[in-house]
Amino acid sequence: MSPAACINVQMGRRLALVGGATMILVAISGCAGQSGPPSGTVTGSVKVDGQPLTGGSITFHATAADAKIKVSGGVIAADGKYSVPDAPVGVCKVTVTTGLITGDKVAAAPMGPGADVMKKMLAPPAGMPAMGSGAGGPGFIGGTKPVPIDASFTSQGTTPLSATVKRGANTFDFDVK
Repeated sequence: MSPAACINVQMGRRLALVGGATMILVAISGCAGQSGPPSGTVTGSVKVDGQPLTGGSITFHATAADAKIKVSGGVIAADGKYSVPDAPVGVCKVTVTTGLITGDKVAAAPMGPGADVMKKMLAPPAGMPAMGSGAGGPGFIGGTKPVPIDASFTSQGTTPLSATVKRGANTFDFDVK
């Protein structure tokens, strides 16, 4: 084979290799437009005896065994409103937690020397919403007292709350005791 023919064969192989790699990249990028498992955005409010729940957290638990997202939740604001950006699609059990169950007592605020320092240590950084076990309990804004609710609402196995989440925007309002 002449040197020119050999170069043409090698160039053809390289072009075929580059073309094949391009096809693979195109196939992969076609899947990149899909953004993970199906989920829905859920907004709404939580009330206790008709009044807004002043803080806490809400969680959506997937009940389907094949659900790609098993659980997702959000913080309940002082006005009782919540938002969950990536709730599992399908029938979900819904739990609400305030840090207190019926019969529990609200912990007293620290008093005495250093109480102001302790209050600052328990509060979230400036501009951040209260979460975790900081001032007032999970999801409570400083100065807002946690509201005790029935223990059944805090467990996936006992909660009477459920919702069917669809892709896209969903709104669900709940009333707890």
